[in-house]
Amino acid sequence: NSLVQSMTHPSSLAYAHAHLALLACARLDAQAARDQAEAALRLGQLHGLPMWSAMAKALRGWALTQRGEVAQGLAQIEEGTALWQDRGFQHFMAFFLSLQVEPCLETQKLEKAAAALSAAGAVVESGTDRYWVAELHRLRGELLRAQGSGPGRVAASFRQAMDVALQYGARMLELRAAVSLARLWQSQGRRGAAWEMLAEVYGWFEEGFETPDLRAARAVLRSLA
Repeated sequence: NSLVQSMTHPSSLAYAHAHLALLACARLDAQAARDQAEAALRLGQLHGLPMWSAMAKALRGWALTQRGEVAQGLAQIEEGTALWQDRGFQHFMAFFLSLQVEPCLETQKLEKAAAALSAAGAVVESGTDRYWVAELHRLRGELLRAQGSGPGRVAASFRQAMDVALQYGARMLELRAAVSLARLWQSQGRRGAAWEMLAEVYGWFEEGFETPDLRAARAVLRSLA
């Protein structure tokens, strides 16, 4: 942030704020994502920077969904994603599309969630945004669960997410998928297996214990103890 504050070129400054918002979103920090996205939006509107305005709009939309403003936030995610795609960009498309999935699940828009996830999958299959593959598998599991699929199919998606995350060294995404799997197993009465599996993944971490993912994992572990 101190480096950002030293910048004077509007495009570079908007770029920095937009990417800080992206990183905050990836680690589920809604307040930071909103603050950085709004800073990028102000610069984008003031200096005519549609690229960073599009990214910032999608990320601010996600932040709004985390504050309970789901309908308004989802509309902004969709608008920002469409503006980004209209400019011909493929990078970050899978990420932006994935942000639509959980708000759609929350509002029972299952067909829209499936369409966003399918489009995101097509992006990563083309070789773009491979870093986000694990999260797409986890979201597929959440969609299958919302659709009433059998627990075996749901668990397989969560397991695949964990395996891919481990392969990529993406420990936070592995933990996120492990939390989803632990919640599934908890609902099936498999409390011991859920605790053992999640505790093993959680035990890898030595820092960042106040981040949203680790707090969520800790809460699930407490509920399983």
